[in-house]
Amino acid sequence: MPSPKTPEKYVTKLKNYRGCIQAAQDYMADERLHEDWRAYIKAYSENTCDNTNDGVTDVHVPIAFSNVNIQRAALTVHHPRFTINPRNMSSFVAATVCEEVINYEWRKHRYQDQIRKCTDDFLITGNMWAKTGYLLRKWGDRNDRRSTERIDGIQGDDFDFELFEQDGFDSEFDKMIEESRETLWQTHATGDELPTRSKLAKQLRENGHAVLHDRTMFERVSMFDMLVDPKATCLENAQWVAQRVPVRLDVAEANKDWPKHVRKALGVKPKSIADNDNATRPEPNYTPRIGSADSGPTFHQWVVTWEFYDLHDGTMCQFADEGEDFLRRPDVSPFRFGHPFIYKGNYSVPDQFYHIGEIEMVLPLQNELNETRSDLVNIRK
Repeated sequence: MPSPKTPEKYVTKLKNYRGCIQAAQDYMADERLHEDWRAYIKAYSENTCDNTNDGVTDVHVPIAFSNVNIQRAALTVHHPRFTINPRNMSSFVAATVCEEVINYEWRKHRYQDQIRKCTDDFLITGNMWAKTGYLLRKWGDRNDRRSTERIDGIQGDDFDFELFEQDGFDSEFDKMIEESRETLWQTHATGDELPTRSKLAKQLRENGHAVLHDRTMFERVSMFDMLVDPKATCLENAQWVAQRVPVRLDVAEANKDWPKHVRKALGVKPKSIADNDNATRPEPNYTPRIGSADSGPTFHQWVVTWEFYDLHDGTMCQFADEGEDFLRRPDVSPFRFGHPFIYKGNYSVPDQFYHIGEIEMVLPLQNELNETRSDLVNIRK
């Protein structure tokens, strides 16, 4: 069966957006930014004394580690306390409630852990990205009422939903739980409490769906997964910004929200490029190697999608490097500023978007000390 023909306007727009991604990748590769960031991370994380096969000792002086951690501790050791001042007396109660909610959400969802990760990016590479917003996720739809409405005698509060805690009480409900296992597991993995079976049954009976997420969102995004208009000098004058979003192959193939003919064209890519020098600007037809210890190829293969925000048109969309159509066609962005990202740089460079971190200036000194100390130890030996 032939794939549906994509309207010409979307074909053109998809070609332009992919061209933007390619131009930004070429810029990152030409400026060696990813390569430099990997070197700074390596300088920060290496703090061992190694002996090579020929008996030569390599000594690592942890200057970068010390500099970063002194500042990191000073910046992130305590949880912040947010204070909201009302503009007038009529807003006093609302401001008080909002203040308590924000401080509760910050601790409840452990946003300080994300801040610490962002601070590491900020100090080590000089650049940090975070994604913010509001997360509302539901499980099921009106059709999911079938499992509870078939039971005779359910009259709202008069029914004991605790009966659903037992496996086998309702086979249709058990089947839905099994089908939604991945969704429920993802809810638990994000730190939210896993809903009980009785709570899920009650929500499905009363609302036709169960709310899994209903909260604010703040998460660190790897600087290796972010691309921005290469002509921009700051996020405010960028024409677009995009996030690299890896999706597990079997999950992508089963996502019915994406066009079927596009899902069939998806290609396998590395999940992360933080430790892969060849993935910044990969060679044509590049296929990542799957480790021999992997239990199955599908579980460990990933497809890469791009969450693209056109800041000129105020739209957002999602697409892959392959396929003739969008995974999600351009639509009005739901975010006030056109995108959900926060970018902060450490030491700015005039007329350049990316900033300098703490390690870049001390790295030559650390390398010199590493070589000097290694020579001293080997001479003594």
